[in-house]
Amino acid sequence: MMYTQPGSPTSIDAWRQILSDDIDPKNLEAHVMLGWMLMATPPHQEEGIRLLENSFNEEKVSPTIDYNLPQTYIIAATIGRYRSQMHEYHKARKFTKIALELSKVHDNNDGGDLCIQMQLANMYDWFPNSTQAADDAITSMLSYSDKILSQDDNNDISWPVKDAKIAQMFPGASNDPYVHCSLMPFYLSFYYRADVALMSSNNYEMARRGWPKLNTTAKFVKAYDEEEEHPCINRKIRLAFISGVLTEGHSNSESFKGVLSRLDRNIFEVTYVFLAEQGDTRIADFTKEHAADRRFVWTKTPGDVGNGAWTTKWGNKIASWKMDIIFYFDLTMSTFARRLGMQRLAPVQVNSIGHPITSGHDRSVVQYYISWAAAELPLEESQAHYTEELKLMPSDIVYMYYDRRVLDGEISRMDKMPFGGLTRSDLGVPLKNHFYLCMVSSSLFSWFLLP
Repeated sequence: MMYTQPGSPTSIDAWRQILSDDIDPKNLEAHVMLGWMLMATPPHQEEGIRLLENSFNEEKVSPTIDYNLPQTYIIAATIGRYRSQMHEYHKARKFTKIALELSKVHDNNDGGDLCIQMQLANMYDWFPNSTQAADDAITSMLSYSDKILSQDDNNDISWPVKDAKIAQMFPGASNDPYVHCSLMPFYLSFYYRADVALMSSNNYEMARRGWPKLNTTAKFVKAYDEEEEHPCINRKIRLAFISGVLTEGHSNSESFKGVLSRLDRNIFEVTYVFLAEQGDTRIADFTKEHAADRRFVWTKTPGDVGNGAWTTKWGNKIASWKMDIIFYFDLTMSTFARRLGMQRLAPVQVNSIGHPITSGHDRSVVQYYISWAAAELPLEESQAHYTEELKLMPSDIVYMYYDRRVLDGEISRMDKMPFGGLTRSDLGVPLKNHFYLCMVSSSLFSWFLLP
């Protein structure tokens, strides 16, 4: 059986015809071939994945797919990674586990494929239906991460991740093997019962071993560490703010801009670095308020494809600036920032409340987490939730500055559109019933707070 991608309109139509009720709707080869072709075509990915899933279901095909074929391992892994991307936990875990078991045979490795193990070790149940389901997801992740990280006692793990192999084997992995294998810990912030510091640290440790080129320290930082004394400087403090979401109107930009705009430029030399991962390259307006401030907007280039540690090129650039302090807004919201933050590029590196969760990075790399005492448990207790040393702003100080989002004339500051005349009818909202508005993603509601 041949596996190709993508297919021409003629071949797609031919396989669809085979699956029609008049010919053979349970034809295994047609499900696999058509599924593979459609999976490679973005508008039809969901349909393609469903057809590939059907190949494992005896109610949908006859016979089911042969587990002895190496292609079956790749198909199962592809389904699992796609379902993970769609935040469909149970399907993602089911097919990723199938792929792991098959990889043990086809890779001749008792532990199985390292990339697939890392996916299972970082696969959160994004929308668990109970506290028990959430606990079970954490238990599952820890079982995989414990095995992966016990490499000294386990000859089944082969570090580091082999980018070229991953990029060649798995559809979708070639763009960035790191993103394909190391799932982000963003949703860990909703798991209040988990050992957050441990879980995030495991994610960091797997990435560190998987892509050892990220474990770098700038030469000037090494020299700084070797100095026994650090005399006071007679120049401005070089301070860099780095974020993957430094766009106009983003909650992080809105939260930090009041403080950052008011920093004394006689004391600080400020640099902003926006790591544009999501396509929008428009840096927030507040970064332009001071002419002396430097601004950089960096994006991934075609030359970075296929290399999980490609962010080191940015690290080299930042190291050349010899920053005194690097302040990260969100080390668990951007794969770009997360990798960059694994490099020691300044004597002092700080994580903060752009996303209220520890980075998991070793304290020798990111030394401090700056939070607000009013949002934390007592320091001795809250420190246990952070790998960084926790530093708290006083609870009686409000660090954010209020900036109205409404301009004169009932015009939105965000999109400059008038809204004063809008009614329920304009929004398609029932005129009489109560209407509840969630100002953030509904996924931010915690199941732990439900009765």
